[in-house]
Amino acid sequence: MKRRSVFFAVLPIVVLMLFSACASPEKPFSSNKSYEQAAAGYTFADGLSETDLPRPAREIGSFSELVYAADYLAFYRISEAVAFDVSEEYAKTFYNVYQECMRAIGVSDLAALYPVKVIDEDYYTHRIVALDFQCRDFADRPPRETSVSGTVIKPFGYLYYRERADDFEDFPLALKNRGEVTVENSEQLWYAAGKGYLPVPAAGSTAQTLLADAKQVLRTIVYDGMTDTEKLKAIYAFLSVDVLYDYETYGAGDMPDSIRDQCFFLEGVFFNRRAVCDGKAKAYCLLAALEGIPCVRVTDVDRDFSAHAYNYVMAEGKWYLSCTTNGASVAEFETDGGTIRAIVPDYGMFLTDLCTPFGERWTYRSEMYPEIAAQIREPYDYWGETKTADGKSLRISSAKEAIDFSVAAEKTHGSLKNRQIEFWAEKTVTPESLREAFKDLFPQYAVQVWRMFDGLPVFACTFL
Repeated sequence: MKRRSVFFAVLPIVVLMLFSACASPEKPFSSNKSYEQAAAGYTFADGLSETDLPRPAREIGSFSELVYAADYLAFYRISEAVAFDVSEEYAKTFYNVYQECMRAIGVSDLAALYPVKVIDEDYYTHRIVALDFQCRDFADRPPRETSVSGTVIKPFGYLYYRERADDFEDFPLALKNRGEVTVENSEQLWYAAGKGYLPVPAAGSTAQTLLADAKQVLRTIVYDGMTDTEKLKAIYAFLSVDVLYDYETYGAGDMPDSIRDQCFFLEGVFFNRRAVCDGKAKAYCLLAALEGIPCVRVTDVDRDFSAHAYNYVMAEGKWYLSCTTNGASVAEFETDGGTIRAIVPDYGMFLTDLCTPFGERWTYRSEMYPEIAAQIREPYDYWGETKTADGKSLRISSAKEAIDFSVAAEKTHGSLKNRQIEFWAEKTVTPESLREAFKDLFPQYAVQVWRMFDGLPVFACTFL
């Protein structure tokens, strides 16, 4: 069995914009202008029009305030220089204001999407700095023709319940939020929802169509009696196996113009069901937020300079790392009927810790949301906590226990055709013993048994 994993799902937009920002102007040697004279040449943040989101203060007093200010300008696509005063205390914490601004944009949610000029000519005499974003349209290019095909294998327990009516609107975010925020595009939509606001799409906007589709997804895969963990499990499965990875766009490497590709945005997930890591991570934020579950998107650059986006999510009061990009992979199975190509699920990256089952193959060390990362302590026990109706779990000590679980799973789903069950097996259980047991009891399926991770005793049983 050959398996194709996605360890370096690129995020070219972030990397591109960080390196394409305009160079910092040279520091002036001196200035004879008073503060008032210097300030008169700028539009300051407190002079901007009032908006649904809180307007940033005129004075920036911390790094987090600088990050928010940059995201605010990107959210409202303000394509003119906007100035801020930097407090004396905050100014003492860094050496170079240009580097500090670029560091803030690098860990922002929205601001890294656009090139930006940092104007600091009056900073070294009056602590005035301005940000000038060059905003442009995005996500107007659909995916390329796909060569990725295969049988989509659904994980155990992933069902289309459809228990919520088509007009159901009582999503947890609608019942409890920080207030309404008008949104027009996909970036505004996931950001507002992720920050706890109720997004109100402008009539006829892209955001209106995207939000309607996101709600319909949740009406299909989630029902109100679920715990937060169960809801997240359904969202994770949707993004992993119902939304295919867009290998063609990733492989095209059109870095200078990648802002146009829908796969990096909600459009890829909800319009095309094809996206790369960033589109999936943004959709994770939106779907979790609608269900009232805290979730943030983080970006990261690995040692080989490949970029990635994934999520930190909270389940039952605990924070975890979750990566839907590595929630599925392409595999090839040799059967009596020939080679079968399949997209197979993987719950190893569902709710894990910063080490992840992949270990050093990807570091997962984002600089975003360090206060959340510090709270991620241990992985969720997916295999011990996932059970059948009669209490059988995915942790097994014999092939018989795997068979008993699979029999119960078949009753749940009606058929195990194109389904996969992941078992955490004790040392007494081998792939060979599982293959023999499944072959005798389930002759109607071509059952494939294979090890999912090098360092974990997790075996996947794929029913073809």
